[in-house]
Amino acid sequence: MIRRPPRSTPSNSSAASDVYKRQGKVWTFLPCDGHYERYTRLPAPAHLRAKLLDGPIVVLSWDPVDDPRLAGYNLYRRWDNAQYVKVGGLKLNADLLTATTFTDKKIDRRGRLYYIVEAVDKEGIPSFQSQPLEVRIE
Repeated sequence: MIRRPPRSTPSNSSAASDVYKRQGKVWTFLPCDGHYERYTRLPAPAHLRAKLLDGPIVVLSWDPVDDPRLAGYNLYRRWDNAQYVKVGGLKLNADLLTATTFTDKKIDRRGRLYYIVEAVDKEGIPSFQSQPLEVRIE
């Protein structure tokens, strides 16, 4: 079974930046030589989805982020808890992913898995996270 849990807390902001939302745009203010520069983050990847295969194997895919600053994607997985997937979870890729699909073959138990994906720009700054996706391994 695959479903999206409700998003309860914003886990998108980092301690090193301030995030402001105005007129539908999200700006991150990054410290730069004693002042802050306005920087528009990449949008979060949309429509994270999964296909569960025997094994168990989970094939994940998402819509591409259409922005010339895009360098790739990071994908995270956490067992049993939809909150703080990035902080308490496991980053599944060592290098940035350039494709919008990933096959997770390293599933060693049963239970609920939560996945998120984030886009990363050429400066190494991550986007906001996608909505968590729940996958039940039975």
